[in-house]
Amino acid sequence: MKKLISIISIILVLLIGGGLVAKIAIYPIDFKDDIKKYSKEYNIDPSILASLINFETRFEKKDYEAGKSNGILNMRDDFAKDLANKAGIENFDPKTLANPEVSIKLGAFFISQYKTTEKMVMNWTIRSEEEERKELMKDYSQKYYVPKIEKRAKIYKILNPGL
Repeated sequence: MKKLISIISIILVLLIGGGLVAKIAIYPIDFKDDIKKYSKEYNIDPSILASLINFETRFEKKDYEAGKSNGILNMRDDFAKDLANKAGIENFDPKTLANPEVSIKLGAFFISQYKTTEKMVMNWTIRSEEEERKELMKDYSQKYYVPKIEKRAKIYKILNPGL
């Protein structure tokens, strides 16, 4: 009986420890308040937004660089300007992409434009592609990116039930 209790205790410790490692190291989440705020504002699933950020940068902030992918969602200047214009954000300055809240707001707005995760991810993937590569990237996206984002979203829901 003591052996069984010891085995169960070890299994529980491993499960809890594994869950904490997954939550902290593999599926980190920062900027929870902003994710919740803009997910609510744009009526989207916050776990999808968190999974997209995790996929793009793992929540790592970086300084602005003109002409490069910027912010925690890796948006290029022209794409971000166009998105900000569609979202009704006046006088948008791409330098503000270095601010996670700005990236999260634009990302939430982008996600809100699509009825399915699959369609959103496919369009996210081709956002900066040249016309001749867009069709190829749509197929690649459907096979590679969509399952990864959907899997991450499920994991974020489990690890962050209050999200």
